[in-house]
Amino acid sequence: MISYERLFNEIERYTTMAKSAKDEQQLREIFSAIRALCDVALNAKHQPAQTQNIQQLASSHHLPSAKLEEDDANGDSIFDF
Repeated sequence: MISYERLFNEIERYTTMAKSAKDEQQLREIFSAIRALCDVALNAKHQPAQTQNIQQLASSHHLPSAKLEEDDANGDSIFDF
């Protein structure tokens, strides 16, 4: 199980990063990482055997910042295949 102390340290590290974020997208990604860390703490009692690397969990919430361009796509809609 991941200790609360370890979670606090990671949240503090991300908080420091948030204070120097350069743009809104970077700030949102950091907040998402902090949320993931809080979810780990809140769900730890229910799933003690399921521990994950905090860094991996936090980074899994990052969204791509660039639009994906496909040669055979025919529009901006998510329903265009």
